[in-house]
Amino acid sequence: MRLVKKHILIIDSREQKPLAFYKSSVRVVTKKLDYGDYRMKFLDGKLADTVFERKTIPDLFGTMTKNHERFKKEMKKAHSDGVLMILIVEGSLSKVAKGIKHSKIQGISIIRTVFSLWVRYGVIPAFVENRFEAAEFIIQYFMAEYRKKQNEKI
Repeated sequence: MRLVKKHILIIDSREQKPLAFYKSSVRVVTKKLDYGDYRMKFLDGKLADTVFERKTIPDLFGTMTKNHERFKKEMKKAHSDGVLMILIVEGSLSKVAKGIKHSKIQGISIIRTVFSLWVRYGVIPAFVENRFEAAEFIIQYFMAEYRKKQNEKI
């Protein structure tokens, strides 16, 4: 049997509910990442210049409030390493704006914080409808990054 070489999608070992990457042209491995939840290792052995930090809406509220300092350290480390961080949120902007039950923090405050992180630290927010869209977004982004790198070699 011939082994087909594939890109390797690295999922952080601390990711509690990893996304499923069905029918994907990548091999998935679990390994500790210094920051982010998802990063690609391309066929040429080089790591992608991007990481994805995945959040559900309740996770986002927790990260933007009580875990904000820890997250800022991760963002700064990625930035200093020259790695783009994309914050992928499993929920639309309007769902985040509605807030979550039992939270004293309003959704609009969370949205303002997320967009401030984009401006201050270059952490790009991406709001997707569900886990399937999150997985597809991540794969499509990494494949586009790989194609760009291939075109730059020509």
